[in-house]
Amino acid sequence: LKSGARLLTRRPFRSPHHTISPVALVGGGSNPVPGEISLAHNGILFLDEFPEFSRSVLEVMRQPLEDRIISVSRARYPAGFMLVASMNPCPCGYYNHPTKPCTCQPGQVSKYLGRISGPLLDRIDIQVEILPVPFERLSEPSAGESSAAIRERVVQARAVQARRFADTPGVHCNAQMTPRLMQQWCALDAASRGVLEQAMKKFDMSARAYDRILKVARTIADLDGAADIAPHHMREAVNYRNLDRGNNHIDRNIMIDEILKHNAEFVETKGYEKFVTSKYPDKRIAIVTCMDTRLVELLPAALGVRNGDVKIIKNAGGTITNPFDSTMRSLLVAVYELGVNEIMVVGHTGCGVQGMNAA
Repeated sequence: LKSGARLLTRRPFRSPHHTISPVALVGGGSNPVPGEISLAHNGILFLDEFPEFSRSVLEVMRQPLEDRIISVSRARYPAGFMLVASMNPCPCGYYNHPTKPCTCQPGQVSKYLGRISGPLLDRIDIQVEILPVPFERLSEPSAGESSAAIRERVVQARAVQARRFADTPGVHCNAQMTPRLMQQWCALDAASRGVLEQAMKKFDMSARAYDRILKVARTIADLDGAADIAPHHMREAVNYRNLDRGNNHIDRNIMIDEILKHNAEFVETKGYEKFVTSKYPDKRIAIVTCMDTRLVELLPAALGVRNGDVKIIKNAGGTITNPFDSTMRSLLVAVYELGVNEIMVVGHTGCGVQGMNAA
């Protein structure tokens, strides 16, 4: 409370620094006092630079996020807060950036994301990756829904939930539903159940994620003014689980299976025959370029070259760091063993090769 105030008239918003201690976050001490979690009760706890918080601080939030109450020695404090967190995708901040290359070393990205444990991430209902907005979009007149219109839909949805749980003590919104209430208010038709089942199996989601998806889908339906959860509500709820630990692992397994299946068919139908050529480039040209995935098909098409025409050497940014690196060794082999007599360096927009000095 502010000095002289007796009642809270606005929901609290707490934003502690990432150097906060576990005691300051959850409360307690020799003379027990509530921590930031309890001070954010019925409001928002915003944690900026999420992975920069110490592991011990992050892990103490697991139980309050589940039970909405926190017990410390000789005291119990309310903890019905909404956790909102933000983070960079990697230490340099440019992983998966559409124009700027990521400068992190191999393994740094997974290590950085690994600072947030799977069980904690599992308790976060909505996980969304936000890509940078280009200048053209920023300068465009806003054509989206106004904040006032969105607020009106939220108010209406909360009113629906208040009526829904009017006879259920201690439950006021979808997030507070128990498993029994979920069975009553989150019944799915065959199509919606099929969407959820496919996502659970494909992404290897946990039982806790299952409950969270159902609650989010129920809320999306409320915002849409729908009495029942439809398949498109379920798909939207599933799409909000971007960072689930199982996703990348399962996607890789599925991709490997698809590659092996395609390769078997490719060999069986002799699809390789039209690509047969010698190791010597027909046009006696070597091209040094970036390994950017956008260039896999684009580069040959843009230069009008086909399989066997040129020797292509790819590295990050199409740069040469020293006269003895692997790119230089590949060029020497191309010149002295493969008969190359011309070398080209090809970059692209936002590529590291733009910083090279031809001199």
